[in-house]
Amino acid sequence: MPGVRDVIPAPFAPGGSVDVSPPPAPAPPAPETPKEGEAWPCCSAVCFAAAPAGMGAAEGWLRGILAREGMESVMPDDGGGTVAGTWSCRISHDLSPFARHLLNIPKAPPAPSQNHHDLPSFFAYAKQTALPESTTTYVGTKYEYTVQSTLRRFAFDLERIGGRDDAGIDLVGTWHVPGRELAPFRVIVQCKALKTKLGPNLVRELEGAFRHSPVGWRTSDKVAILVSPREATKGVRDTLTRSSYPLFWMMMEGDGALKQVLWNSKVEELGLAPLGVETRYTRVVDTDDRPRPDVVLTWDGNDIPDMDCVENRISQKEADWLSAWECQDLPEAQKYELLSILENSYPEMAREILHGGVVEDFDAKKAQILLHLKDKFKS
Repeated sequence: MPGVRDVIPAPFAPGGSVDVSPPPAPAPPAPETPKEGEAWPCCSAVCFAAAPAGMGAAEGWLRGILAREGMESVMPDDGGGTVAGTWSCRISHDLSPFARHLLNIPKAPPAPSQNHHDLPSFFAYAKQTALPESTTTYVGTKYEYTVQSTLRRFAFDLERIGGRDDAGIDLVGTWHVPGRELAPFRVIVQCKALKTKLGPNLVRELEGAFRHSPVGWRTSDKVAILVSPREATKGVRDTLTRSSYPLFWMMMEGDGALKQVLWNSKVEELGLAPLGVETRYTRVVDTDDRPRPDVVLTWDGNDIPDMDCVENRISQKEADWLSAWECQDLPEAQKYELLSILENSYPEMAREILHGGVVEDFDAKKAQILLHLKDKFKS
Protein backbone atom coordinates (compact mmCIF):
# COMPACT_ATOMS: atom_id res chain seq x y z
CA MET A 1 0.00 0.00 0.00
CA PRO A 2 1.47 3.42 -0.89
CA GLY A 3 2.10 6.01 1.75
CA VAL A 4 2.29 5.23 5.43
CA ARG A 5 0.74 2.17 7.05
CA ASP A 6 -0.24 2.65 10.67
CA VAL A 7 -2.66 2.11 13.46
CA ILE A 8 -4.04 5.04 15.43
CA PRO A 9 -5.42 3.98 18.81
CA ALA A 10 -8.75 5.45 19.81
CA PRO A 11 -7.35 8.24 22.01
CA PHE A 12 -5.53 9.68 18.98
CA ALA A 13 -8.11 9.02 16.25
CA PRO A 14 -8.87 12.25 14.39
CA GLY A 15 -12.39 13.62 14.34
CA GLY A 16 -15.61 12.54 16.03
CA SER A 17 -16.08 10.46 19.12
CA VAL A 18 -14.74 6.95 19.38
CA ASP A 19 -16.05 4.24 21.67
CA VAL A 20 -13.12 2.86 23.64
CA SER A 21 -15.19 0.62 25.87
CA PRO A 22 -13.37 -2.64 26.50
CA PRO A 23 -14.78 -5.96 25.41
CA PRO A 24 -16.59 -7.93 28.12
CA ALA A 25 -14.12 -10.81 28.15
CA PRO A 26 -11.62 -10.63 31.03
CA ALA A 27 -7.96 -10.05 30.36
CA PRO A 28 -5.89 -13.24 30.00
CA PRO A 29 -4.27 -14.53 33.19
CA ALA A 30 -0.55 -14.34 33.75
CA PRO A 31 1.33 -17.46 32.61
CA GLU A 32 2.41 -19.95 35.22
CA THR A 33 6.08 -20.08 36.08
CA PRO A 34 7.70 -22.97 34.18
CA LYS A 35 9.23 -25.67 36.33
CA GLU A 36 12.95 -26.24 36.04
CA GLY A 37 13.74 -27.90 32.72
CA GLU A 38 10.39 -27.04 31.13
CA ALA A 39 10.22 -24.98 27.95
CA TRP A 40 8.99 -21.42 28.10
CA PRO A 41 5.84 -20.63 26.14
CA CYS A 42 6.46 -19.54 22.57
CA CYS A 43 4.28 -16.45 22.58
CA SER A 44 4.23 -13.85 25.31
CA ALA A 45 0.94 -13.31 27.08
CA VAL A 46 -0.29 -9.81 27.85
CA CYS A 47 -0.41 -9.63 31.62
CA PHE A 48 0.49 -7.51 34.61
CA ALA A 49 1.82 -8.13 38.09
CA ALA A 50 1.66 -5.90 41.13
CA ALA A 51 4.90 -4.88 42.79
CA PRO A 52 5.44 -6.63 46.15
CA ALA A 53 5.18 -4.52 49.27
CA GLY A 54 8.41 -2.74 50.03
CA MET A 55 9.71 -2.86 46.48
CA GLY A 56 11.15 0.43 45.24
CA ALA A 57 9.62 2.48 42.45
CA ALA A 58 12.13 1.36 39.82
CA GLU A 59 11.87 -2.29 40.81
CA GLY A 60 8.07 -2.14 40.84
CA TRP A 61 8.03 -0.45 37.46
CA LEU A 62 10.31 -3.15 36.05
CA ARG A 63 8.11 -5.90 37.46
CA GLY A 64 5.15 -4.37 35.64
CA ILE A 65 6.78 -4.06 32.23
CA LEU A 66 8.33 -7.53 32.31
CA ALA A 67 5.07 -9.06 33.45
CA ARG A 68 3.40 -7.37 30.47
CA GLU A 69 5.76 -9.32 28.22
CA GLY A 70 5.16 -12.64 29.94
CA MET A 71 8.35 -12.39 32.02
CA GLU A 72 9.38 -11.36 35.48
CA SER A 73 12.67 -10.07 36.75
CA VAL A 74 15.45 -11.07 39.06
CA MET A 75 16.25 -7.95 41.05
CA PRO A 76 19.43 -7.88 43.13
CA ASP A 77 19.12 -7.25 46.84
CA ASP A 78 21.63 -5.28 48.84
CA GLY A 79 23.69 -8.41 49.38
CA GLY A 80 23.99 -9.25 45.71
CA GLY A 81 21.36 -11.99 45.83
CA THR A 82 17.87 -11.89 44.39
CA VAL A 83 14.49 -10.84 45.67
CA ALA A 84 12.61 -13.91 46.83
CA GLY A 85 9.72 -15.14 44.73
CA THR A 86 10.77 -13.69 41.36
CA TRP A 87 11.55 -15.49 38.12
CA SER A 88 14.74 -15.08 36.14
CA CYS A 89 14.71 -12.40 33.44
CA ARG A 90 14.52 -13.75 29.89
CA ILE A 91 16.37 -10.85 28.24
CA SER A 92 19.49 -12.97 28.11
CA HIS A 93 20.50 -13.30 24.45
CA ASP A 94 20.28 -17.08 24.54
CA LEU A 95 21.63 -17.73 21.04
CA SER A 96 25.06 -19.33 21.21
CA PRO A 97 27.96 -17.61 19.44
CA PHE A 98 28.18 -20.61 17.10
CA ALA A 99 24.48 -20.36 16.20
CA ARG A 100 24.94 -16.67 15.40
CA HIS A 101 27.91 -17.55 13.18
CA LEU A 102 25.96 -20.34 11.49
CA LEU A 103 23.12 -17.93 10.71
CA ASN A 104 25.55 -15.19 9.68
CA ILE A 105 24.24 -12.85 12.37
CA PRO A 106 26.85 -10.12 12.87
CA LYS A 107 28.38 -9.23 16.20
CA ALA A 108 27.12 -5.91 17.54
CA PRO A 109 29.58 -3.05 18.12
CA PRO A 110 30.83 -2.63 21.69
CA ALA A 111 28.23 -1.58 24.25
CA PRO A 112 28.62 1.88 25.80
CA SER A 113 28.82 0.33 29.27
CA GLN A 114 30.15 -2.94 30.63
CA ASN A 115 28.14 -2.43 33.84
CA HIS A 116 24.67 -3.21 32.46
CA HIS A 117 23.03 -4.85 29.44
CA ASP A 118 19.29 -4.84 30.20
CA LEU A 119 16.71 -3.30 32.54
CA PRO A 120 17.47 -5.37 35.66
CA SER A 121 21.23 -4.84 35.44
CA PHE A 122 20.76 -1.13 34.72
CA PHE A 123 18.49 -0.62 37.72
CA ALA A 124 20.99 -2.47 39.89
CA TYR A 125 23.81 -0.28 38.57
CA ALA A 126 21.78 2.92 39.05
CA LYS A 127 21.00 1.93 42.63
CA GLN A 128 24.60 1.04 43.37
CA THR A 129 25.94 4.31 41.96
CA ALA A 130 23.05 6.46 43.27
CA LEU A 131 22.32 7.69 39.75
CA PRO A 132 19.48 10.24 40.02
CA GLU A 133 16.35 9.23 38.13
CA SER A 134 15.95 12.77 36.83
CA THR A 135 19.21 12.78 34.87
CA THR A 136 19.29 12.56 31.09
CA THR A 137 21.50 9.48 31.34
CA TYR A 138 19.01 7.63 33.54
CA VAL A 139 15.94 8.57 31.52
CA GLY A 140 17.54 7.82 28.15
CA THR A 141 19.16 4.53 29.16
CA LYS A 142 16.01 3.28 30.87
CA TYR A 143 13.96 4.07 27.77
CA GLU A 144 16.41 2.28 25.46
CA TYR A 145 16.28 -0.88 27.57
CA THR A 146 12.49 -0.60 27.74
CA VAL A 147 12.37 -0.58 23.94
CA GLN A 148 14.74 -3.55 23.83
CA SER A 149 12.54 -5.50 26.25
CA THR A 150 9.20 -4.66 24.62
CA LEU A 151 10.25 -5.42 21.05
CA ARG A 152 11.45 -8.91 22.00
CA ARG A 153 7.75 -9.72 22.12
CA PHE A 154 7.65 -9.25 18.33
CA ALA A 155 10.81 -11.28 17.51
CA PHE A 156 13.31 -8.41 17.68
CA ASP A 157 16.72 -9.33 19.09
CA LEU A 158 18.37 -6.01 19.95
CA GLU A 159 21.53 -4.90 21.71
CA ARG A 160 22.36 -1.47 23.03
CA ILE A 161 25.33 0.27 21.44
CA GLY A 162 26.83 3.74 21.59
CA GLY A 163 29.98 5.72 21.12
CA ARG A 164 31.56 8.51 19.17
CA ASP A 165 30.80 7.05 15.73
CA ASP A 166 27.41 5.46 16.39
CA ALA A 167 25.55 7.75 13.93
CA GLY A 168 22.91 8.32 16.60
CA ILE A 169 21.98 4.62 16.68
CA ASP A 170 20.95 3.31 20.11
CA LEU A 171 20.07 -0.33 19.37
CA VAL A 172 21.08 -2.76 16.63
CA GLY A 173 19.99 -6.30 16.01
CA THR A 174 17.85 -8.61 13.95
CA TRP A 175 14.16 -9.16 13.28
CA HIS A 176 13.09 -12.79 12.97
CA VAL A 177 9.64 -12.50 11.40
CA PRO A 178 7.83 -15.72 10.37
CA GLY A 179 9.59 -17.29 7.42
CA ARG A 180 12.78 -15.36 8.17
CA GLU A 181 13.66 -16.83 11.57
CA LEU A 182 16.91 -18.24 10.19
CA ALA A 183 17.63 -15.36 7.81
CA PRO A 184 16.50 -12.31 9.79
CA PHE A 185 16.30 -8.71 8.69
CA ARG A 186 18.90 -6.33 10.12
CA VAL A 187 17.51 -3.57 12.33
CA ILE A 188 18.81 -0.25 13.60
CA VAL A 189 16.87 1.73 16.22
CA GLN A 190 16.96 5.30 17.45
CA CYS A 191 15.23 6.04 20.77
CA LYS A 192 14.02 9.56 21.54
CA ALA A 193 12.76 9.75 25.12
CA LEU A 194 11.63 13.34 24.60
CA LYS A 195 8.46 15.01 25.85
CA THR A 196 8.68 17.82 23.33
CA LYS A 197 7.00 17.73 19.93
CA LEU A 198 9.07 15.77 17.41
CA GLY A 199 9.42 17.01 13.85
CA PRO A 200 10.38 15.74 10.37
CA ASN A 201 14.06 16.45 11.07
CA LEU A 202 14.14 13.26 13.15
CA VAL A 203 13.08 11.21 10.13
CA ARG A 204 15.95 12.74 8.16
CA GLU A 205 18.27 11.90 11.05
CA LEU A 206 17.00 8.31 10.91
CA GLU A 207 17.79 8.21 7.19
CA GLY A 208 21.34 9.30 8.01
CA ALA A 209 21.64 6.50 10.55
CA PHE A 210 20.39 4.05 7.91
CA ARG A 211 23.12 5.17 5.50
CA HIS A 212 25.86 5.00 8.14
CA SER A 213 24.99 1.72 9.81
CA PRO A 214 27.80 -0.21 11.53
CA VAL A 215 29.66 -3.07 9.88
CA GLY A 216 27.35 -6.08 9.65
CA TRP A 217 24.31 -3.88 9.12
CA ARG A 218 25.31 -2.50 5.71
CA THR A 219 22.87 -4.57 3.73
CA SER A 220 19.71 -3.99 1.72
CA ASP A 221 17.71 -6.35 3.99
CA LYS A 222 17.45 -3.76 6.73
CA VAL A 223 14.90 -1.49 8.39
CA ALA A 224 15.37 1.57 10.57
CA ILE A 225 13.03 2.36 13.47
CA LEU A 226 12.52 5.53 15.47
CA VAL A 227 10.85 4.98 18.85
CA SER A 228 9.43 7.85 20.89
CA PRO A 229 6.74 8.45 23.52
CA ARG A 230 5.27 11.09 21.20
CA GLU A 231 2.70 10.61 18.44
CA ALA A 232 3.88 11.21 14.88
CA THR A 233 2.90 14.62 13.52
CA LYS A 234 1.60 15.21 10.00
CA GLY A 235 5.05 16.47 9.03
CA VAL A 236 6.60 13.25 10.30
CA ARG A 237 4.07 11.16 8.37
CA ASP A 238 4.68 13.05 5.14
CA THR A 239 8.46 12.78 5.46
CA LEU A 240 8.18 9.08 6.25
CA THR A 241 6.04 8.56 3.15
CA ARG A 242 8.50 10.33 0.87
CA SER A 243 11.59 8.53 2.20
CA SER A 244 13.43 6.17 -0.12
CA TYR A 245 14.45 4.00 2.85
CA PRO A 246 12.39 1.36 4.73
CA LEU A 247 11.50 3.23 7.91
CA PHE A 248 9.26 2.73 10.95
CA TRP A 249 7.93 5.15 13.56
CA MET A 250 6.79 3.66 16.86
CA MET A 251 5.10 5.52 19.68
CA MET A 252 5.99 3.74 22.92
CA GLU A 253 5.26 5.05 26.39
CA GLY A 254 7.82 4.97 29.17
CA ASP A 255 6.39 1.75 30.60
CA GLY A 256 6.73 -0.07 27.28
CA ALA A 257 3.11 0.28 26.14
CA LEU A 258 3.07 0.44 22.34
CA LYS A 259 0.54 3.01 21.10
CA GLN A 260 1.25 3.65 17.44
CA VAL A 261 3.21 1.98 14.62
CA LEU A 262 3.76 3.51 11.19
CA TRP A 263 5.83 2.35 8.24
CA ASN A 264 6.27 3.37 4.62
CA SER A 265 5.88 1.44 1.37
CA LYS A 266 9.61 0.65 1.21
CA VAL A 267 9.11 -1.67 4.19
CA GLU A 268 6.54 -3.72 2.31
CA GLU A 269 8.83 -3.92 -0.72
CA LEU A 270 11.34 -5.79 1.46
CA GLY A 271 8.86 -8.63 1.88
CA LEU A 272 7.12 -7.38 5.01
CA ALA A 273 3.69 -6.95 3.41
CA PRO A 274 2.05 -9.52 5.79
CA LEU A 275 2.90 -7.23 8.72
CA GLY A 276 -0.14 -5.75 10.44
CA VAL A 277 -1.26 -4.08 13.64
CA GLU A 278 -4.11 -4.66 16.06
CA THR A 279 -5.39 -2.74 19.05
CA ARG A 280 -5.91 -4.89 22.14
CA TYR A 281 -7.08 -4.03 25.63
CA THR A 282 -5.00 -4.66 28.74
CA ARG A 283 -5.83 -4.16 32.39
CA VAL A 284 -3.85 -1.75 34.54
CA VAL A 285 -3.06 -3.52 37.79
CA ASP A 286 -4.32 -2.20 41.14
CA THR A 287 -6.56 0.46 39.59
CA ASP A 288 -10.22 0.81 38.74
CA ASP A 289 -9.35 2.19 35.32
CA ARG A 290 -10.89 0.60 32.28
CA PRO A 291 -8.57 -1.64 30.22
CA ARG A 292 -6.47 0.56 27.98
CA PRO A 293 -5.85 0.09 24.25
CA ASP A 294 -2.35 -1.01 23.29
CA VAL A 295 -0.98 -1.93 19.88
CA VAL A 296 0.51 -5.28 18.85
CA LEU A 297 2.24 -6.28 15.64
CA THR A 298 0.82 -9.25 13.73
CA TRP A 299 1.83 -11.37 10.74
CA ASP A 300 -0.91 -12.42 8.34
CA GLY A 301 -3.38 -11.61 11.11
CA ASN A 302 -1.68 -13.88 13.66
CA ASP A 303 0.55 -13.16 16.64
CA ILE A 304 4.26 -13.05 15.84
CA PRO A 305 6.15 -15.72 17.82
CA ASP A 306 8.31 -13.86 20.32
CA MET A 307 12.08 -13.95 20.56
CA ASP A 308 12.07 -16.66 23.22
CA CYS A 309 10.27 -18.92 20.77
CA VAL A 310 12.65 -17.98 17.96
CA GLU A 311 15.68 -18.68 20.13
CA ASN A 312 14.30 -22.09 21.04
CA ARG A 313 13.80 -22.91 17.37
CA ILE A 314 17.26 -21.71 16.38
CA SER A 315 18.86 -23.68 19.21
CA GLN A 316 17.09 -26.80 17.97
CA LYS A 317 18.26 -26.10 14.42
CA GLU A 318 21.81 -25.73 15.70
CA ALA A 319 21.55 -29.09 17.50
CA ASP A 320 20.11 -30.76 14.39
CA TRP A 321 22.89 -29.31 12.23
CA LEU A 322 25.61 -30.63 14.53
CA SER A 323 23.82 -33.97 14.77
CA ALA A 324 23.91 -34.30 10.99
CA TRP A 325 27.70 -34.27 11.30
CA GLU A 326 27.70 -36.41 14.45
CA CYS A 327 29.59 -33.57 16.10
CA GLN A 328 27.30 -32.59 18.98
CA ASP A 329 30.08 -32.92 21.56
CA LEU A 330 32.82 -31.13 19.67
CA PRO A 331 34.70 -28.35 21.49
CA GLU A 332 33.76 -24.87 20.30
CA ALA A 333 37.01 -24.39 18.36
CA GLN A 334 36.37 -27.54 16.34
CA LYS A 335 32.77 -26.53 15.61
CA TYR A 336 34.00 -23.30 14.06
CA GLU A 337 36.69 -25.16 12.13
CA LEU A 338 34.11 -27.63 10.79
CA LEU A 339 32.00 -24.74 9.53
CA SER A 340 35.07 -23.04 8.05
CA ILE A 341 36.11 -26.20 6.17
CA LEU A 342 32.56 -26.69 4.95
CA GLU A 343 32.21 -23.12 3.71
CA ASN A 344 35.54 -23.31 1.89
CA SER A 345 34.84 -26.71 0.30
CA TYR A 346 31.08 -26.60 -0.32
CA PRO A 347 29.84 -23.03 0.35
CA GLU A 348 26.13 -23.79 -0.06
CA MET A 349 26.12 -27.05 1.89
CA ALA A 350 26.05 -25.52 5.38
CA ARG A 351 22.93 -23.47 4.61
CA GLU A 352 21.21 -26.34 2.78
CA ILE A 353 21.57 -28.57 5.84
CA LEU A 354 20.39 -25.77 8.13
CA HIS A 355 17.25 -25.23 6.05
CA GLY A 356 16.52 -28.95 5.65
CA GLY A 357 17.58 -29.19 2.02
CA VAL A 358 18.75 -32.36 0.28
CA VAL A 359 22.51 -32.46 -0.32
CA GLU A 360 23.74 -34.57 -3.22
CA ASP A 361 26.40 -37.16 -2.24
CA PHE A 362 26.10 -36.03 1.37
CA ASP A 363 27.71 -39.12 2.91
CA ALA A 364 30.79 -38.90 0.69
CA LYS A 365 31.19 -35.17 1.30
CA LYS A 366 30.63 -35.67 5.03
CA ALA A 367 33.36 -38.33 5.24
CA GLN A 368 35.77 -36.09 3.35
CA ILE A 369 35.12 -33.06 5.55
CA LEU A 370 35.30 -34.98 8.83
CA LEU A 371 38.60 -36.54 7.73
CA HIS A 372 39.91 -33.06 7.01
CA LEU A 373 38.76 -31.92 10.44
CA LYS A 374 40.43 -34.90 12.12
CA ASP A 375 43.71 -34.21 10.33
CA LYS A 376 43.51 -30.58 11.37
CA PHE A 377 43.24 -31.36 15.07
CA LYS A 378 45.16 -34.60 15.46
CA SER A 379 48.02 -34.35 17.88
